[in-house]
Amino acid sequence: MPRVKEKPRADGRYQRKYHGRYFYADSPEEAARLRDEYKYQCEHGIDQIRNITVADYAAKWLPVAKASVSDKCYNDYALQLEVLTNVCGDKYMSAVVPLDIKKVWTHYLGYSDSTIRRARMLYKALFASAIENGYCRINPVAKDSAAPHKGTAGTHRAIEPWERRIIETFPHRMQAAAMLMLYAGLRRGEMLAFNGSDVKDDHICVRQAVRFESNQPVFADPKTEAGVRDVPLFDKLSPFVKDLEGYILPGPKGKACSETAFRNAWDDWKNSIELMLNHCTQKRWYFLDKSYRARDPRRYDQIQYLLSKGKKEEADALRFMDWKQWTVRPHDLRHSFCVMLRDAGVDLKLAIRWMGHADEKMILRIYDHVSDLRIRTAITNVNSMISDERASNGRQKKTRQRRRA
Repeated sequence: MPRVKEKPRADGRYQRKYHGRYFYADSPEEAARLRDEYKYQCEHGIDQIRNITVADYAAKWLPVAKASVSDKCYNDYALQLEVLTNVCGDKYMSAVVPLDIKKVWTHYLGYSDSTIRRARMLYKALFASAIENGYCRINPVAKDSAAPHKGTAGTHRAIEPWERRIIETFPHRMQAAAMLMLYAGLRRGEMLAFNGSDVKDDHICVRQAVRFESNQPVFADPKTEAGVRDVPLFDKLSPFVKDLEGYILPGPKGKACSETAFRNAWDDWKNSIELMLNHCTQKRWYFLDKSYRARDPRRYDQIQYLLSKGKKEEADALRFMDWKQWTVRPHDLRHSFCVMLRDAGVDLKLAIRWMGHADEKMILRIYDHVSDLRIRTAITNVNSMISDERASNGRQKKTRQRRRA
């Protein structure tokens, strides 16, 4: 027989009963959950699950977590928990269900896989702590039905030849630091800790790295144990570090850079390159200067008209529509170094050592692109092998003919 749909009570609520106690809710599933919650408490000798909202528990838990993490990690925790509390902060910890967590993941659409993975670990830790302290009995984040979507991966890229030429030739205080990341594969923190004493005759030494706490540099070991390494001093890099004194990118008074100082230096380098690429002295005058008026007088007049009407955003969209951008990011340089090693046929184990990885997984998953150069080299090698094979077969055939004669 078909199942009869349950009807609500006269007041619109649904009812469940356990040992003479009634539980009411707006849906039969919620009423059953409340009953099962009470049943669990009775079976495990818990008088009552203590009630506290997600926002209140996160506010209590976060300062305790601060003791075991860096300031940067703590700030990241705070931002991630803000996302969680925006969705279900007013709910009791015991009332959060997997569907609530699925709503949280909508905030992370377009984020990297590593960011989503860190957020999930944080949320699982929060609810695990709540379970230990009697505020809930299940961890909704750990349920399969609450699993997040897969984020983006491999967002860094190998730079193009024209970008490499600019880095090698464009003079700027960031140039030596960029060359170090490009031709030695150093991470940003390793580069900021690098100084003249780390340069040897035929190699450079990577022994420490900089991380930031409240904007200030703090020296620490490299990211992994394998991060302590020696990297060959390649010819392209040698002129930029051979006579180096002090840090390769010094901050005020020759000390290590703060996070703000690094960002300012990088942004100034980026802006200077873009001005060079666009033959401009200041971006704000782009396509308004008289030298550009002759190139496209119609667009020039349109921009001026929009500005006269106070429509600055529309004018800027028209003015900068063909502005050439410099999109290289710090980690793109390390990424390019690894691709260069693999294109040059460097043995995988040696590439792992120079990159400072513990094993080949990271290189094979993220860095080991099949580049156009590697494809062309492979084709050339195969053609060469086929030609050599044909020539060898021809020689063998002639030898057999001479023997018969």
